[in-house]
Amino acid sequence: MCDGEGRQSVRAQSEVLGVVLLIALVATVGVGTLLAGASVIDDGKGAIQFENADNTMREVDARLSRVAFSDNKVETLELSRQQNVTVYNESYMNVTVNEHSACKATIRMGSIRSRTDSDRAVAYEGGGVWKRTEAGTTLVSPPDFQYQNGTINFPLVNVNGTIRSGGKLTATKNVTRSRKRSRQITKELTGDPICRPVNNVTINVTSDFYEAWGRYFEDVTPVSTVDTDDANRTAKFTLALKGSPTPASIGGSGVSVGSDFIAEANVLGTEGTVREDWSSVPGDGAWGDGEEHYAELNDPYSLRVRINDTNVYTPWRDKPDGTFADAEWTDSTEFPSDNINTPWRGPPQNIKFRLDANTKFALEAAIHNCDVNSYGPNGNYTPASWENTSAEPERYDKDGDGDVDEVYHQYRCERIDRKPDKVEKYTQVQTDASKTASGDPNIIVLADGDRADLNFEDKTYQKNLEQLLGSRFIGIDTDADGDYEEFEANLNDNQVIFIYELSSPQSFPRGGEDYNDAVIVVSFYEEGNAAGAGSIRIKITASQIEIQSA
Repeated sequence: MCDGEGRQSVRAQSEVLGVVLLIALVATVGVGTLLAGASVIDDGKGAIQFENADNTMREVDARLSRVAFSDNKVETLELSRQQNVTVYNESYMNVTVNEHSACKATIRMGSIRSRTDSDRAVAYEGGGVWKRTEAGTTLVSPPDFQYQNGTINFPLVNVNGTIRSGGKLTATKNVTRSRKRSRQITKELTGDPICRPVNNVTINVTSDFYEAWGRYFEDVTPVSTVDTDDANRTAKFTLALKGSPTPASIGGSGVSVGSDFIAEANVLGTEGTVREDWSSVPGDGAWGDGEEHYAELNDPYSLRVRINDTNVYTPWRDKPDGTFADAEWTDSTEFPSDNINTPWRGPPQNIKFRLDANTKFALEAAIHNCDVNSYGPNGNYTPASWENTSAEPERYDKDGDGDVDEVYHQYRCERIDRKPDKVEKYTQVQTDASKTASGDPNIIVLADGDRADLNFEDKTYQKNLEQLLGSRFIGIDTDADGDYEEFEANLNDNQVIFIYELSSPQSFPRGGEDYNDAVIVVSFYEEGNAAGAGSIRIKITASQIEIQSA
């Protein structure tokens, strides 16, 4: 009996222990379920708060757009007091034109930001709405940045002020500050002459949402990749008419490049003048003692572009933006509109051309005779077809004694002699390995390291080739007599020079020509990401919005 009672006692204890363990298990599971449920509730609450913040910033975007871009200068915003909303002033945009420090503006982009926790935030910044989550930053609503055919238009919004708590806020546009800052931005970017024309624009955004800014710029501009910097929180890109320098080859009837390219022609100078002695100058008044006065008669020149031997264009007259139009002149005897020989005004503007790969490119020049009535029966000056340019006469002290010795008065031709035997032909580029030994003797085309033997006669009223080329000229004294008999072109790999002697053909064979009538450096570049536009225009305005708790 005793053994049986003992077994019953052990069995009873085991049953009690099992009940206790079961109760403990149920309690543990219950607590875990409660904790998991609380976590789910918290996550759901956080998601709702984040969605509310998203909706709030969309409403802020709509209201501030009305304040910034309409006649309604004040708006009231209603924010939940449970939302953690603040104004940040850490975001800004640097804009630089032509890669030059004199063409730079820093534009503040204060933002309104709602944060639900350390990892998630939604912000109104720069006119757009941006979101940050654990997965990164994204765009919610885009700013008003616009790019089309080379034109950048960006009406930015800069928010400043203080939000003490949620509730009602007022947003007010400071019209005076907005106009002043917008004018200041324009002046900072393009006010200096070195900033014009605009060849490239670099935009660098510093923001906690820099990655989303970068993806946005890739979507709305022709830029293939925006550079981002995690350490500095920046997104940076450049719009450019031209890309990297690309070598060009000279041969046959012009210059060519193996890829699509931009050719930029820079006229260094023109010295096509004739000196006439005077005994008096009409309207000049008294002359100084010992002064010799001359009329500097500037014959008109024309430049044109020949493409692939057949297509001819005159961009200096027709389309300065680099697009082409048909070239030939009319039969008018009026002063030519595309005259580049204007020393009283300085050299003409640079011209850019967009051309396909392996296109033959050449610059051709012609001098046009002034009407025969410009000279009297003895060859002396008469004012029939020459017009005083009203430019200040050029004065020279030839002997270095401090007194003026020679004075030159600038005159331009009013009428062109259109008789068939007086119209000059354009130069034709024809080169071989020696650059000058064949083809048209009126023109020489040289690349870096090429040499030419030229006449370097000094004339008071004309710059010689060395003076026109400057550092691009390396003089060579072949016979050690102290004078240059040759020169070597000192150019970049992507440059060539066109040098013209536009005297009458009977001045040849070679020997008396000085090759300073026109000197043009042409630089070749790959196409930039904005090359199709022809030019870049930029307009950035900054609306100043002040936020206050109502």
